[in-house]
Amino acid sequence: MKTVLVALTLFAHLCFAQTESTFLVLTNRKASVLIDGELKGDSQPNIPFKVVTMAGEHYVQVQYQENDQTFDKAEIVVGEPGKQRIIKLLFDEKVSEYVPPEIKVSDLNFSIPGILNVSGWKNNNPGQDYPYPTHYLAFEKGDVIVLNTSMTNKNGTNSIEVATYPDGVLKYTNNKFTELVNLEIPVEQRSIYRFTFATNHTFDRNCFLKVSRKPASREAETFNSNVVYKRVFTPVSVLEPTAHWVHSGSNAFFSGGKSRIVVPVKLPENTVEWFYRFSSSRSQADIENVRQNFQLFGELSKLLLTASGFGLAANKAVDIGVDQLAIPPGANICDVYLLTYDDIQNFEAKNDGNWRYVLDGSRSNLMSGNVKVTCCTTEQMYLGIRNPAPMDGINVSIEVIAITAKDEYVMVSQ
Repeated sequence: MKTVLVALTLFAHLCFAQTESTFLVLTNRKASVLIDGELKGDSQPNIPFKVVTMAGEHYVQVQYQENDQTFDKAEIVVGEPGKQRIIKLLFDEKVSEYVPPEIKVSDLNFSIPGILNVSGWKNNNPGQDYPYPTHYLAFEKGDVIVLNTSMTNKNGTNSIEVATYPDGVLKYTNNKFTELVNLEIPVEQRSIYRFTFATNHTFDRNCFLKVSRKPASREAETFNSNVVYKRVFTPVSVLEPTAHWVHSGSNAFFSGGKSRIVVPVKLPENTVEWFYRFSSSRSQADIENVRQNFQLFGELSKLLLTASGFGLAANKAVDIGVDQLAIPPGANICDVYLLTYDDIQNFEAKNDGNWRYVLDGSRSNLMSGNVKVTCCTTEQMYLGIRNPAPMDGINVSIEVIAITAKDEYVMVSQ
């Protein structure tokens, strides 16, 4: 009898199992899972939630709440006996819209000179541009500049010019305004903006200027709009690494070659000091490899970035010594002389005793080296290269980099 009962129980279980259906409910949110309105539990994002129910038609639903709102997805599903079915109920990925705050950048009160003062200044300074009140501020790419202005004296009109600095690309101009209310100017690239004001009224007036910015993203909210006026030192390539063949003394005498050559050095405006790197070898292949690996410009750029450029005198850039630079390889000696225009002809003609060289920028009897020149920064100079070897020619590679200095506004964020 007991055996019969067990058999009947197993038979009943099998019959019931054949009438069940399994649903795997998949959603992309933490949500409640309901079958025919009955709560079955909470699902985790992108993890299947298993529900076993009777085969047949069912209303499968997932539901979640956010900001006091209820969101749901549902589908009518037919479950087959003894089978499993995956049901995907995915919510749209909501992109939260960023609402930029209006961040105060500057709140200024300044005087705008009237025509009377401007005319008097121009009479005393003929040919010069009047220094109208100008303010400099930095903005991030994607910012929207918001301007508000008002005047204590309402008579007459005023003018404003907004341009990028230092390139001077005009972004906004208005020559007949009395006030500006929430004027918006979009910023295309991170840059400094220059705001210049004037008035057509006879007398001076006070201007109240409020500048704000609306950033393009949360990450840009911390951008620093302050600028500082400082001396900026910049490396400028005067002569890219070049190779020169210099004949021996005997070849120059018997075959007409040159054992002395002159390389012009045209320094850019505002040069405060300059460097040159040289290397010499009888092997053309070796000197070509050395030339391709000259990195004087890159080395000086890195040193200038790490050095402080504040408050330095105009005749000195930063404290960069030649011992901070990589020493280029060399195999054979040469002489490099710093010459003025008056001496190059006698140097090339070997009229020794009739030409002079600048000691500060000259080196002799060396295979390679780095030379820093702090003099001779405002005129055309020349490097005279001499091969002292009587029988063998040499290849000489040389690179020249100038350091320029200019006082200008720069971003604190840089």
